Amino acid sequence: MIHTWSVCLARYLGSELNLDKSRVSIISYGLEVLIGGFFKLIIYIVVPLFLGVFNQFAAAFLCSALLRLPSGGPHCSAYYKCLINTLVIYLTIAVTATYLSLSPLPVQAVLWFGLGLAFMVFYKLAPVDVKEKPIKSEKRRRCLKIISCIIVVVYFIFFSYWRFSQDIMWACSMAVIFHTFTLTWSGQRFIGKLDKLL
Repeated sequence: MIHTWSVCLARYLGSELNLDKSRVSIISYGLEVLIGGFFKLIIYIVVPLFLGVFNQFAAAFLCSALLRLPSGGPHCSAYYKCLINTLVIYLTIAVTATYLSLSPLPVQAVLWFGLGLAFMVFYKLAPVDVKEKPIKSEKRRRCLKIISCIIVVVYFIFFSYWRFSQDIMWACSMAVIFHTFTLTWSGQRFIGKLDKLL
């Protein structure tokens, strides 16, 4: 549906501006990314708000997204699969974090464990690319690995100086551990199976 809207809008703009087919294709792709991103943002705000876990969802999603940018990870084969899987995974983390915050479990220790694990996995495996968009440059690969590890160190410092509520800490801890898991062979298989279920 989003693809169809993007193509129609790009064709309209192309005819109005007298653009060639290659430029129309580029505009269509850009519009698809923009419309898809806007639609995702609305869903990621409305659903967690409705369920009462917006803060936990946002914390988990942002914490993981910042790590994912340089470290990579598996992708779903279609837009709607990505939307559904991401929504379900981070809603699960958000709801679980809410319940765990009521327990006496040491969330700070879990977060340190998650960050330590992330640093080791990033040092060994990051960045994890996909066959559709492989990272061919060794220089870029090394740079992304360094950035991934630096972000983990920044997280260590950030969570050492700023204290958050237990539910937010749990959400961030689980997000870090889950993203780290997705970089492993088992994690990539897990995401692949979720992709095939839809």
